[in-house]
Amino acid sequence: MWRSLLTIVAPNLLRNRTPVQVVSTNYMAVLRRASAPFPHINLYVAAMLPALIQRGVHQVVFSRTAQGYRVTPHPDGALMFSNPNGRPERLAYLRRYYAHVLGWDLHSESTHRAITEFVSFGTILQRYPKAFASMVMCTRTRDRVRFCHDCPKCLEFALLGLAHGHVAPDLDYDRLLTSPTVTTLIARARHLQGHQAWHGAGPYVSEIGTKSHFATWCHTLHLIDPHSARICLGAQAREHLVLLKKTWGQVPFPAVTQLASSAVAAAGPLGQEVAAAAATVYPVCAASDNASGGREQILLVGDLPACRDDSAVMPTSELDVWARRWGLPTRNSNHRPPATSRTHGTAQAS
Repeated sequence: MWRSLLTIVAPNLLRNRTPVQVVSTNYMAVLRRASAPFPHINLYVAAMLPALIQRGVHQVVFSRTAQGYRVTPHPDGALMFSNPNGRPERLAYLRRYYAHVLGWDLHSESTHRAITEFVSFGTILQRYPKAFASMVMCTRTRDRVRFCHDCPKCLEFALLGLAHGHVAPDLDYDRLLTSPTVTTLIARARHLQGHQAWHGAGPYVSEIGTKSHFATWCHTLHLIDPHSARICLGAQAREHLVLLKKTWGQVPFPAVTQLASSAVAAAGPLGQEVAAAAATVYPVCAASDNASGGREQILLVGDLPACRDDSAVMPTSELDVWARRWGLPTRNSNHRPPATSRTHGTAQAS
């Protein structure tokens, strides 16, 4: 926690002079099984509710990116909605519940509903360079530094930066690219022996990290020049970067650099505000079905095509039953949460 306070909270506090409330929990530490339910949005809303009310906060935002809102059709026509607890249909129920039971209007949404991790990273880098200089992605080290130099998040930061032409002054690229994390990836790359999946890049392997970031991973490597003299690398580290690109960076995935207009329209008011900032750097395009829209529309979840339907509405029949049981208004009712005179604050988590 002290590392987070010193590297994340303190710089923003000094820069923006805004009130800060630190909430800590050991929930994640006590999970014993990989299949245990993760709290996700509950950490940012329900778990912090007393602090939110005490501080007069009426808006809570988190940063699940566009790929987290996939809608996948099954052969029988049914739709599978990714990230159900973070979708606006359930968050709207939560808002109605708090308004009905507590008289407290609390709006929560993802500010990144319409943008990819590639767009998010690049927008901060290009529009907010001072904030970017203290941005922290790594969650592994306890030292008062930004990078542990041996985790997928540090590698993701390094590669995304290089793809945008940025070399971080406080990142040891040689150490990172010869770390155990990268060495394991290199072993997998050598085992693949140049094999390509249907999408044109090497197949996804778990050591890369988040499946929904795979298209960004491939596109990022495609943009990097591993022989650039700007990157201070020893022979082994440079060889590793060359092999990473040769294995997964053969072809571009330009869809990760775009904002889908349908996703922008589906975002909430705060998500649309963030999308507007990103749109000054990246293009807003009409999204096509990636199965028929050509290479420029391909998005991936691992090696599977990522389907999207930003107009689809997730059914909430189980919540409707629960709401009627407890006398709460359902989604189809005319209930509106009580208006607030002003928004006192915003809680943010990523």
